[in-house]
This record gives sequence, structure tokens and C-alpha cells, in this order.
Amino acid sequence: MQNLVTNLEVLKVAKPIVEFNYQAMKAELERVVGEWQGFVIGEDDLGFAKGLMADLNKKKKAIDDFRKATKKELSEPIAEFEEQCKELVGIIENVRSGIEEQYESFEERRKQEKMLAVQEMIRTARDESGLPELYQLRIELKAQYLNKTMKEAEILKDIAAEVEKLQKEWQLEKALIEQIEMQCELVSAKLGLNIPLDPKNFTHIEAFITAKAEIEAAGERAKKAQDDAIKAIEDKARRDADAEAQRQIEEKAQEMAADLAKDQVEAANQRAQEAQDRAAQAEAEKAEAMELVGEMAEEISEIIPVETDGAGKESYLLRVYANEIEFEALMAYMARVGINCEIIA
Repeated sequence: MQNLVTNLEVLKVAKPIVEFNYQAMKAELERVVGEWQGFVIGEDDLGFAKGLMADLNKKKKAIDDFRKATKKELSEPIAEFEEQCKELVGIIENVRSGIEEQYESFEERRKQEKMLAVQEMIRTARDESGLPELYQLRIELKAQYLNKTMKEAEILKDIAAEVEKLQKEWQLEKALIEQIEMQCELVSAKLGLNIPLDPKNFTHIEAFITAKAEIEAAGERAKKAQDDAIKAIEDKARRDADAEAQRQIEEKAQEMAADLAKDQVEAANQRAQEAQDRAAQAEAEKAEAMELVGEMAEEISEIIPVETDGAGKESYLLRVYANEIEFEALMAYMARVGINCEIIA
């Protein structure tokens, strides 16, 4: 790339110098304003005060307009100078942007190629480290590995140092895990836990003293939970046994009640049958008595006519031997044939 022959340099600078009748204007304004300094307005002066304010505003605006116009005129050379410099920068930027784009493309490709190479180094280091997966993942690609200035030997050295550091950490962690596992077995056996303590619940603790205290506390909690569970099972078994015994008692009582009810029903049926038999026998006896009374009535009717006006009747003492049904049948017949009788027990 050729160097510029012409260097930037200022060929002419005319610093802006503005001279105007500043002193004369200042003196005149101080004189005019001084006349009205401390002026107190009365009610009769309102019109005059309004005109005075308008005149003062006019003078103030004239001075401000003069300042703006003069500043604009003086700023035009500076604005032109800035535009010229921006134009020169634009000429350079048009070429630079294209070169930069190509450079960044090559640099990105270089980084990608180097990143793939470094990733392969890391993959090999992980496989050969003998570390568990979580530790292997801590061997990472660092941003400085992709710098042009960092050579392959330096990268391998840094990765090896990281692997060595992680291996030491893993050895310490393995020793801690073994201590935790032994402590879990010891506490589980001492407390007689049916479900031994799981060492995984304590491997996150970095100090064995702390882990030991946590394991002992967890063992006590597990022992209490186990005792409570056993007691609950025993209580339930006891309740179930009591309930089964009660159920058997109730079932036996129901069977006895059913047998008793059956016996009572059979006895009641027997009594009902006996009552029916007695009723039938009574009906038969009543029919027999009625038949006997009928025969007696026929014999009496031969002696005493049925139709009579009641004249010439006499009293007779009649002794009758009969059961209740026969007696009732006799009384009914005597009433039917018009024989009045008096019962003397």
C-alpha cells in the first residue's frame, strides 16, 4: 500500500474576530435603562408602561437577531471545513469496508478451523483424563485459545494443567465419597435401619465433619420414622384383629338370632296350627250340638206348638246338662220358638 505523499496541514487559519459598536451600544442602553430603573407604576401609568415594555422588547430582539446572523456567517467556513474532512474520510471508508469484510471472513474461517482443532485436543484430553463425565465437561474451550498469538503447544500445556487440577479435585472427592459411604453403612447398622442411608444424599457436602453430622442426624430421623412406621403397622394389625374378632362375634350372634327366630317361627306356626285344629274341632262340636239341639227342638215342638199367642203359659224348672256350645245352641232355638227362659246358675 502506497503512503500518502501529501500530509494534512492547515494552510490558512483566520480566527473569527468580530468588532462592532459594543461600547457605544452599551453606554446608550445603560443610559436609557437607567432612567427607568426602580420605576413604580401607578394606575394612571398603565398605558405608558405597556408602550415602554414594547420598546424594550424591540431593542432586545434587535440585539438577539444581530447575534444569530453574525454567528451563522462566522460558522459557514467551519461547516465547509467539516464537510471536506468527512468527504476525505468517506473515500477511505469505501475501500476499507470492503477490505475489512474480507479480512473478517478470513479471520472467522481461521477461528473456526482453530476451534475445531482445539475441540479435538479437548476431546482427547477428556478421554484420556480418566475423570467422570461431570469433571470432563469442566475442561472447556477458552476464548484465548483462538487467538493468533497462542500456539498449539501453549494450548496443550494449558489443557494439561486443567486436567491435572481436576484430577486432584476428583481424588479428594472420591476419598470424601468413600468416607461418606462408610459412615452411612456404620450409622445404618448401628441404628438397625431396614432401609440403609443413601450416600448420594450427602456427597454434595464438601467437608467430612459436616457430612458426618448430617448422616448421624439423618440416621436418627430415619430410625424414628422406621419405629413410627412399625408401631403404626402393629397398631393397624391390632385394630384389624379386634375388628375381625368383633365381626366374628357379631356374625355368631346373627346366626344365633337367626336360629332363635327360626325356632320361634316354627313354634308360632305350630301354635297357629293347633289353634286352627281346635277351632275346627269347636266348629265340629258346635255343628254336632246344633244337630242335637235340633233333634231336641223337634221333640219339644211335638209337645209345644211353635205358633202360640202366649196365653195359658206356665213356668217350668228345666235342668240342662250341656257344654257351652250346646247351651248357646239351645238358647238360640228357644228364643226362635218363643220360649222365654231364665238362667239360674
